[in-house]
Amino acid sequence: MIRKSPKAEVLRKGQVGEWTELSLLIPDPSAEAISNFLIDEGTTGIEEIDADPGWKRLKAYFPAKERKGGLLRRLYRYAKSLRDLYPELCRIQVETRSLAQENWGENWKRFFKPIEVTQHFLVSPPWSSLRPRKGQIPIIIHPGMAFGTGTHATTKLCLQALEEALRRKKRTVLDVGTGSGILAIAAAKAGAREVVAIDVDPVALNAARDNVRTNEVADRVRVRMGSVGKVLKEFDVVVANIDLKSLRRMRRPLFRHLKPGGILILSGILRRNEEDLRQFYLEFEGLKPMKTTREGEWSCLTFRKKPKRPNL
Repeated sequence: MIRKSPKAEVLRKGQVGEWTELSLLIPDPSAEAISNFLIDEGTTGIEEIDADPGWKRLKAYFPAKERKGGLLRRLYRYAKSLRDLYPELCRIQVETRSLAQENWGENWKRFFKPIEVTQHFLVSPPWSSLRPRKGQIPIIIHPGMAFGTGTHATTKLCLQALEEALRRKKRTVLDVGTGSGILAIAAAKAGAREVVAIDVDPVALNAARDNVRTNEVADRVRVRMGSVGKVLKEFDVVVANIDLKSLRRMRRPLFRHLKPGGILILSGILRRNEEDLRQFYLEFEGLKPMKTTREGEWSCLTFRKKPKRPNL
């Protein structure tokens, strides 16, 4: 698995330079939290490798000009703050080494392999030659600068929820914070008749448009710049895989853009915040909880908007 930060543009351009590899042996359950920390610190990519049972090895790559001492101090402080959740982090092992004059333009591709995200969705990079099995839906995603390559738990949980929501009939879908466009593309390929994908990040919008064209769903997916408050219509399904603060701030417009009887899918939620957010959304009497799914430390909440009562 690799996730990338905005500094990863050097990888897209095939630049040659000096890099620092940070190798960490950590408890398996803490891998997502540590990965997110490294991304916030500006890593260009993270390789995740299974180690001994219950452990993961993370390899993160930074430009050599980054100061290792400060990064390591911040890493140890962050790991210490997580020890109530992951006591084994007291045994974290960290090694660093220099990678001189390596051409990342091609080498980074070895980190990205096809992944069966759900029973029916196969997410692949453009250079993969793997053919989908019968009944599988291929989604081609270029692992660029936008979040969403199918490897993160929240993306998987949203894809599973979308797969279930679109099983019965052709629906309209709003994807809020589309990132790479993976959820919008999946919705279109799963049978949605119309998908609107929005984001406020121009880098994400460019990535999403490229991926929509690559997957040949531009006739059903419209990618737009802007916030959810600027959307003018209602949808059968609304999905938002974003941060907790934004989910709280967007509660009213997300509810408003959901048709009566429609399905609301929320992720980007840590398990420890799951119940608070559920109750926050249930303050709308028109919503009822449907399902909660979890993977690792992440949760996905699914709600249904109550149908309108018929006029008597």
